[in-house]
Amino acid sequence: MKTIHGIQYLRAAAAIAVVLFHAAEKTGHHFTIGAAGVDVFFVISGFIMWVISDRRSVTPVEFIADRARRIVPVYWLATGVMVAGALAGLFPNLVMTLEHVLASLFFVPARSPSSGEIWPVLVQGWTLNFEMLFYAVFAGSLFMPRNWRLPVVSGLFLALVIAGRVVAFDDAVMLTYTRPVILEFVAGMIIGEFWLKGRVPPLAVGSALFACSLGGFALIGVLGLPFDELTTGPLAVLLVIGVLS
Repeated sequence: MKTIHGIQYLRAAAAIAVVLFHAAEKTGHHFTIGAAGVDVFFVISGFIMWVISDRRSVTPVEFIADRARRIVPVYWLATGVMVAGALAGLFPNLVMTLEHVLASLFFVPARSPSSGEIWPVLVQGWTLNFEMLFYAVFAGSLFMPRNWRLPVVSGLFLALVIAGRVVAFDDAVMLTYTRPVILEFVAGMIIGEFWLKGRVPPLAVGSALFACSLGGFALIGVLGLPFDELTTGPLAVLLVIGVLS
């Protein structure tokens, strides 16, 4: 597939935003809105997976194997460093159990014995739990005819989110996988389908969407407004559409 440079630049910008968020957090400063880079990543992930699968025939096994090669070795290495550091006493606040370490390594959401939060050993790896869910579902959809894939994945993710609103889950897995943030992958897929059909807004409209998105992020950051995926998700969608335009 030909490289879509705008999307690659946007991925880089989102990565920088997340790095700045963590750097600010560690140094006592504030760049909370940088965390919204994750929402941009999720939308882009849905877009790229949909476009790649359309342009290149791939089996479900090949798809999962390719994703695992890109993610698992580096993530396991980073998690291993955290475990080794904890065993050496470098992270006195890090409480470990074998169950939590294994859940972290295999991308299963679990509560951290250190804080009770649903975090892996390497806290920043929480995003990979969502990515792996999406990859698993997307790989399963590859068994279906193309025109079934988007409706089935969309319907499943929407059903999960609705279930999360109706049922008071306490299980870490269900609490994680019923969050509205998973719909950002679906949004990316839908954008990808429109892009493949050449149905993207003209430059003027795309520029306006781009400006509105950045303005929204700026307002949240400057005014210190509360936010979650229900606000940053739509802004991320506008940003991706604007860049594609």
